[in-house]
This record gives sequence, C-alpha cells and structure tokens, in this order.
Amino acid sequence: MTTPSLPRPWATGINYSTGPDTGTPTKVDPSSDLNGFIRGVIAAPQHVNYLLGLLTNIVRRPFELAALRLRQLSQDGVTVTDTLEFMAAVQRNIGTPPVLAKAGESWTTGDWSRLDVADTLPSIDTQIYNAATDGSRIVAAGDNGTNIRLDYTDDDGATWTAGFAGGAAVKPSGGIYWNEFHSTFVFIASTNSAAQSPDGVTVPTSSGANDVEATSRIAILSNGDIVGLSQTVASPLTFRDSTDAGITWSNTAGTVANAAAADNRGCMAGNNGALVYHAASLTSGASIQISSSADGAAWSTLASIAPPGSSAFSGQCRLLMCQNTGLLVLASVTSSAQMALYASLDGQTWVGPHVLFPSPGINAFAVAGGRLFGTMNDMLFGSDGLGY
Repeated sequence: MTTPSLPRPWATGINYSTGPDTGTPTKVDPSSDLNGFIRGVIAAPQHVNYLLGLLTNIVRRPFELAALRLRQLSQDGVTVTDTLEFMAAVQRNIGTPPVLAKAGESWTTGDWSRLDVADTLPSIDTQIYNAATDGSRIVAAGDNGTNIRLDYTDDDGATWTAGFAGGAAVKPSGGIYWNEFHSTFVFIASTNSAAQSPDGVTVPTSSGANDVEATSRIAILSNGDIVGLSQTVASPLTFRDSTDAGITWSNTAGTVANAAAADNRGCMAGNNGALVYHAASLTSGASIQISSSADGAAWSTLASIAPPGSSAFSGQCRLLMCQNTGLLVLASVTSSAQMALYASLDGQTWVGPHVLFPSPGINAFAVAGGRLFGTMNDMLFGSDGLGY
C-alpha cells in the first residue's frame, strides 16, 4: 500500500525572510480571473504562492475533517455502561471491522455511524488501556481495579475469553503492543516493568522493574527494538531501548532536540515500522515538538505544533498511531480546558487544531482502521476516516 502524502502549508510567512524580495509580501493576488497566466508575461512568484496557498488549504481541510471530526456512533438503544474516559480500538487487518472496547463491553463498526454490539469482556471490568493484534488475535489490556487483566478475541469481538491475570497489584497502564519481529505481545505495567505474552494468556518471561515510563507508552521498530522513556531520569529526556522484546533494557546514546525545555517526558508512538515517534510539550506549553528515530538514539525534529489561539498546551500529550494504516493523531489539553487534536501521515506535515469542548481526557481516544475514535460519559464517537 502506498501512503498518500499531505501537502504542506504553502508560503506561510507573511513577508519573505530571505532572497531578493526580503521584507515584501510572499503572496499577492494576481487579479486575473479572466485570463489566468498569459504566455510571455511572467508569473510573479508572489502570484504563484497566492494561488498555491489557497489550493493547499482546500486540500488539507477535507483531510482534517476525515481524520479528526468525531461523530456520535449510534448504539441502537444499547447503553454504554463504562463512563470512564478510557477506550481501546483495533483492527486485525485492513478490511476487517474495527473493534472498540471499554471495560466490560465491546462493539464493532464499519464505515458509517453505527455500532454492532459485540461480546462482553470477561475480566477487564474496571479500566481498559488499549488493544493490539497479531493479525489473527486481538488482545485488550486493562484491569479489575487492582491487577493486570488481558482478554482476547479471535473473531473480532463476537466472543471474548479471559487471558492472563496478573497476581501483583499493578495495572498495564503502559498498554499492550504487538512486536512483529519477535512474534510476541509486550505490555508495560504501572510499576514501569515490561512483560511478554505470545498469546495474551501465557507470560513466559518478565523482566521485572526496568525503568520504562508507563504513561509515556512505548513504540516498536520493524527490527523488533522497543523504545521508551526512562521513569527515573526525567530531565534531560532519557530514552530506553530493548532489543529482546522487553526482557532487558538500556539507555540509548541520544535524546531529542530541546530536551532541556521539555515540560514532561512526552509520549511515544510506532507501529512496527522504520521509525518511532516522540511528542513533547516545550517551554510551558508554547509548542509541541514532534521527533522521529530509526534506533531510539539519533533523533530528527519533524515538526513544531503551536497551540490554538492564545492558549498553551497543558499537561501530558498523547500520540496515537494506527497499527495498520500509519495515521498519526496528537491529542493535548490546552490552558483553555479544550482538547486540541492534530493529524498527520508522516509526522512532518500536520493538520489541525480540531478543538473539542468540553474536553475529555487524553486516554479517551484510540486509532484503528485509519479512523479516530473517542468516548465521553456514555457516548462513543468515530471520525469518517481516510478510506483505507
């Protein structure tokens, strides 16, 4: 599958900052609707910028709406009983229905605003964190109020079975992920420790406490390496890497640019691809910096995202990446108590903000099948998606 490209905003400066026209407008209306450009008459760069800027904005707006505008999903009179702002969404493969889950309940959906009620989750009855798939089995990670619980389905939610039940008083607040290279699920507990499970039932190897920050999540590369953030060393940002699917961990050699200005550790995202992504709020919420890495050590700065209006970003952000399509979604609360959403196909070019008010928590969102899903109170929402 070829990933489509999103056009960059064009000539974003009001005036030229370099070149022979420094200080003059970058965009000037050519005022020639009748004839357009005439042969032999030069088209000034300012005229081209004006027209390209308009066209670029027109192309970007439908993508923003398809990726981020959330519509309430009809439940045919069935009440959502879990009102916590936590949910999971996962799609086994492109073409299969996305499965949505909250504590104790699940649904499937297609490319319309309707849900089909699926089976109940047998052991995740208090809080759910996320779900992952190996292409055949879906495993959801959550808890029963105190302990880790993994439930799984092999038929897109028609039936769920109780899987691993952790005995320690910890929760899988770092979520669960499929490591394709090592053919195992990996989940991160609230004790900042990682564990493997090939099937969501057995946990043959657990590395114990290994200093990987749970709430920042983890990201997995195509070679099986896992990248996370240190829980004990917060500043400057210290990245952790595991080459054996979470058994042993070590600090990487590098960090992102502007690490000393980070407001918190930020968050990770990846989908077993060539790159992993990191997002962090900088300088008291003045911007969110997006970075990528092929190894967890050398990082490239991809984008700097400004908050909406005169507000600032507030608290921890959440970076989501679709396991099958690669759609990236950034969610962050603002100082105006709004939720700002942004979307990208490559981490470099972003659309948004798409602003929600009132604001749910950042754990109220999940991405699957090229669509953003969300929850608030007893309601479920979904975007139209990218049409994969």
